[in-house]
Amino acid sequence: MLFSRQVAPKHDRIQINNVIRDSLYFTEPLCRQNKIEILTMLDEELPCIVGDFSQLRQVMVNLIVNSAQAMPDHGGTINVKTRCDDTGKVVLTVQDTGSGMTPETLSQCFMPFFTTKKVDEGTGLGLSVVHGIIKAHNAEIQVESQVGKGSEFTVYFPKALEDGEKNVE
Repeated sequence: MLFSRQVAPKHDRIQINNVIRDSLYFTEPLCRQNKIEILTMLDEELPCIVGDFSQLRQVMVNLIVNSAQAMPDHGGTINVKTRCDDTGKVVLTVQDTGSGMTPETLSQCFMPFFTTKKVDEGTGLGLSVVHGIIKAHNAEIQVESQVGKGSEFTVYFPKALEDGEKNVE
């Protein structure tokens, strides 16, 4: 529904670590069942961002589920990290030890309906929805991947402005 209707995000001040913790509630059982360990390294001193909690939870769930699906039989590790970069952006990283993507797959991974899964295993909308939500939050997403070594998705969110602050362009 989000993908087809282009629902605008709410503009609440939120702490991204709370979104992550809430998302883990939904994804940890799937990961445990598949022998996948989720490790978190969350910076508790992060500034707030402006966004929609439920949409950002959808981003996290999609990224973690995709990571888990990239490790179908052998288990593995998903690392979820937050930090602030040198420019003051809030950075979220989801990195896995899964199968990784070829350069061709990587170049198409955010395209709607693109999937490497079998017909009954996915629609190819997960990462395109992630991309749409991230863009609607004035954020950027980057992905790095190497076949056999896993993938790393990094999202850069602008921090919420404090009262009286102005954007510097």
